[in-house]
Amino acid sequence: MVIVALTVFGLVSLAKLPMDLLPEISYPTLTVRTAFPGAAPEDVEDRISNRVGEAVSTIPGLVRSSSMSRAGSSDVLLELDWGSNMTMAVQDIRDRLDNVQLPRDAERPLILRYDPNLDPILRISIRPAGDVAPGQELEALTTLRWLAEKRIKRELEGLSGVAAIGVRGGLREEIVVAVDPEALTAQGLDPAAIGQRLAAENLNASSGEVLEGSTRFLVRTLNEFKDVDEIRRLALVRRGAATVRIGDVARVERTHAEREVIMRIDGSEAVELAIYREAGANIVDVAQRLREAILGTPEQIQLAAKFSAPGAPKPRWDERQKLTQIAWHMREDARFSVLSDQSTFIAAAVQDVRDSALLGALLSVLVIWVFLRRVVPTLVIALAIPISVATTFAPMFLMDVSLNIMSLGGLALGVGMLVDNAIVVLESISRCREEGDSQVQAAIRGVGEVAGAITASTLTTVAVFAPIVFMEGIAGQIFGDQAVTVVSALLVSLLVAVLFIPMLSALPVLDESNQSGESLSWLKTAGKFLRQRPLAAPMHGLKVSWSVTKEFLFADWQWGWAQIIPSLLGLLGGLLRLTAFVSLRAFALALAMAYGIFLVISYIPRKIFDFLWAALDRAYPPLLKLSLGSPMIVMLGALGLGWFAFERAKGLGLELLPEIHQGEFTAHVALEVGTPLAVTDRVLQNLAREVRSLEEVDSCALTTGVEADTLTREIEGDHTARLMARLTSSSSAAQDEDLVVQRVRAILESHPEVRRVEITRPTPFALDSPIAVEITGYDLDELAAVASDVRLRLEGVEGLTDVRTSIQPGHPEARLVFDRDRTLEFGLDLGKVSELVRDQVQGNVSTRLLDGDDRIDIRVRGDEGMLNSVQAVKALVVNPGADSPVPLSAVATVEIVRGPAEIRRIGNSRAALVTAASTGMDLGGLGERIETALADMVTPPEVTVTIGGQKREMDAGTRNLQQALLLAIFLVYVVMATQFESLIQPFVILFSVPLAAVGVILALDLLSIPVSVVVLIGAILLAGIVVNNAIVLVDRINQGRAKGMDSIAAATEAGSARLRPILMTTATTVLGLLPLTGWLESIPILGMVGAGEGSELRAPMAIAVIAGLSMSTLLTLLVIPVVYSLFVRDTDKGKESIEN
Repeated sequence: MVIVALTVFGLVSLAKLPMDLLPEISYPTLTVRTAFPGAAPEDVEDRISNRVGEAVSTIPGLVRSSSMSRAGSSDVLLELDWGSNMTMAVQDIRDRLDNVQLPRDAERPLILRYDPNLDPILRISIRPAGDVAPGQELEALTTLRWLAEKRIKRELEGLSGVAAIGVRGGLREEIVVAVDPEALTAQGLDPAAIGQRLAAENLNASSGEVLEGSTRFLVRTLNEFKDVDEIRRLALVRRGAATVRIGDVARVERTHAEREVIMRIDGSEAVELAIYREAGANIVDVAQRLREAILGTPEQIQLAAKFSAPGAPKPRWDERQKLTQIAWHMREDARFSVLSDQSTFIAAAVQDVRDSALLGALLSVLVIWVFLRRVVPTLVIALAIPISVATTFAPMFLMDVSLNIMSLGGLALGVGMLVDNAIVVLESISRCREEGDSQVQAAIRGVGEVAGAITASTLTTVAVFAPIVFMEGIAGQIFGDQAVTVVSALLVSLLVAVLFIPMLSALPVLDESNQSGESLSWLKTAGKFLRQRPLAAPMHGLKVSWSVTKEFLFADWQWGWAQIIPSLLGLLGGLLRLTAFVSLRAFALALAMAYGIFLVISYIPRKIFDFLWAALDRAYPPLLKLSLGSPMIVMLGALGLGWFAFERAKGLGLELLPEIHQGEFTAHVALEVGTPLAVTDRVLQNLAREVRSLEEVDSCALTTGVEADTLTREIEGDHTARLMARLTSSSSAAQDEDLVVQRVRAILESHPEVRRVEITRPTPFALDSPIAVEITGYDLDELAAVASDVRLRLEGVEGLTDVRTSIQPGHPEARLVFDRDRTLEFGLDLGKVSELVRDQVQGNVSTRLLDGDDRIDIRVRGDEGMLNSVQAVKALVVNPGADSPVPLSAVATVEIVRGPAEIRRIGNSRAALVTAASTGMDLGGLGERIETALADMVTPPEVTVTIGGQKREMDAGTRNLQQALLLAIFLVYVVMATQFESLIQPFVILFSVPLAAVGVILALDLLSIPVSVVVLIGAILLAGIVVNNAIVLVDRINQGRAKGMDSIAAATEAGSARLRPILMTTATTVLGLLPLTGWLESIPILGMVGAGEGSELRAPMAIAVIAGLSMSTLLTLLVIPVVYSLFVRDTDKGKESIEN
């Protein structure tokens, strides 16, 4: 009942586990973002970034700080130690920021937690419901933006699991008061005066209470603008008998704010909803709730289509209650479609891993049957898999582990190992039965004899996962869930082996030697009778059926009136028992028929296996004796193979993590800095049309520009665009996707106005660029010169593409340089003059117009039609109301310069970053080539150049994993030394680890798979898996020597005796992992699993484990006995000693 209770608890926990693509990655990085509208990068650096950076530079756990100062905004990035308390860190930073003196125009700093999972989980496009009439395009886009911001966003933000919703594209409504500079000056006014007047007149305030008798009146001052005409008629000043109104000096119109983003879906303008989820929320569930809220459930979609058809009747009241989706209620104004849905890929990836684990389990069970050729033992062992897997979900739930491709990959990895303990226990029980023990006695004695051995064997595998659980960095974050899952599954399988398997083996119904009706042996008897007397089988079946019926129905029947009621009740009970008996027998008979069909189908494969096994069984003992007789030749051969693998390892590539292909990619395109948004949109619109015409491209989404509140690590603005291309389902393979990427790159780079193209793919990892060279110093000109030199050198390195530097020319600046003497001569206040110029050029929102539930900004600025050149700005009068007007040109000169687009700092130094992407070459080889290219570069004394990016993360991750591997081997040694009570025998067993490394290296070299964190994790797993076979072999040798055999004879006998279980356990593990490799892709039905979404992450690890385990098993059967005979010799007392 304990096992049943744990299984039920596991199944209940399964329903509560969240689903995700990867484990929750808690990047300990915080970003302090501060907006400083209208400020140049150098101003932002000096007045914002430096002050904020100094204030937070001493927070506990800070590892690295950097900043990016761009026009109008500052981002200070703080990287903390892994495991830092982020809540306390945020509070500490907030307290420090309260003491920072920032400019008056700067907004309050925002503290953002940079989380790689905060990519939109769902992107929805909103387009007009029908064709837009000519001239109505702007109105349609304004309506779409209003619907998205005021209706849809507010409704969706209340859904559980939704963190934020971003609206991109469309037009935001705004009321513009475009003042005439000359008319304003003539009246002695300035834009600030108009703004103050608007704010003062647009009033809605409480004025207290008045008690009149028994009635209490609330007094309100209500004087808000009702429409644009009221604003236009607002009086500013009186000049004699005349009243100067806003309409006399300005043009007032209800229009849209200046566009920051233009969104196009397949060429048509649209609005996009980018929906983000809360940390820890189930992506699949949240996305499903969002889709149902927007588009509706399948039933709602079908019902909506029914009533949307031409001539369709109106829905009844009860039908309208079902049509709750947003798409139905807004069908007259907008139509919705899904641009990108992260949950689709996640669900498919998780489904693929789950199917791979199921197929692996079936293959493992098939291997057990092939070796045993007995149904009942095979079924008993096979039960260990579903019970262990189901129970594993309980510790996953308790330890906050989600269902993702890593945790489910751990289950798939453990499927082949889960049956090992059950096999050993059942074999021990069967041996005890053969020695004459009763069924119960055999179960007790059998499990008692092997409990210690299987516990130690399980602990050796569990020991290798301990370093992964405590590992820091990306590897620890990603693969921690897998370690928890495998350890839990193995411990549960140990519990099942020592408790559940003995219980099953003690049941009479599963005793094949029991010929009573309580066992399954009746199937054998029936099959035998059918083969020997086929003609008499029907009559025999009727006789048996009548006997069974009579036994169940009339066994307790008694005649007489006094016994009639008990007899009828007994008849009813017998009928129920008979029904259950017949149902179970029918089910068993159906299984028997299926099993018979399987035997027919598998006849030829079984004969082939029997032939190969017989040949191996005959060839292995002589080969082992020959190896034991020539130990030096075997050792030299093993050393030679190891040397060959070591030489081949030098040519293996290196990468941090494999790239994931999801059937879509994004091209980041940049034109010349300063290019207007409309020009960028026109150029990219034509290029997007060419990309969309490609046969392999299903759809395109073009986003030109960037929202002001969007957090980006790259320089984006009006001159940049993102072109997302989604491929057709038939072109989503990795090779096809790479070809399409090359063609799209060629199309984009062929345009003369395009300056830069970068291709990225959606990824669950927030990683730096594959290659990044960091240049630090103090002088911007020196940094720019060195960065340019580095960029030119990297462009000459084969295998690199998209080489660019972070020091880019910024927007052209018209810098006003005031003459202090002249401003003093005219009695001008420099600050007020600066504010006047800002109000004329940039404008200022002073108040808002109430329109229903909405408030529309009222912006006062100079008329763009008049301020359309630098000369017009220079002609602005800076002393409105004075007797003698003074133009700006009289007190200031204008310098046309181009400053930097951004200024970066790393620590206390200014920095430049030169980044690049790989065209397919591994990071290790590229790193060596880059170091060679930069070796002879001469830099100024205060400038340093270092290689960062993924290369730095890869080096750090490799060091961590190497330490974890050494620690895992040490822990395995400790477990084995405790088990064998010997110091030398664990060393003998550990020879299987380098033998496994040989297999891994040769497989990676043959398949051109680079070494990555995924492969190294597989190598760590091997350290605990491969020693199990050697443990079984050495343990048998020790048993033989304890009976008086010499080491060579004991090794020979042990090899022959353990050949079958060693190959059996190896085959179960290998076939359990085989679906994860994707190698079954070309096989019908079987190829439907294992090669789908996310296979790039799990296949390298599965291949490494399969290759290492296979090679280690083959060599273990020969090398380990030889090593044992060399290091352990016989003594008179039959104990071991070490040869000196």
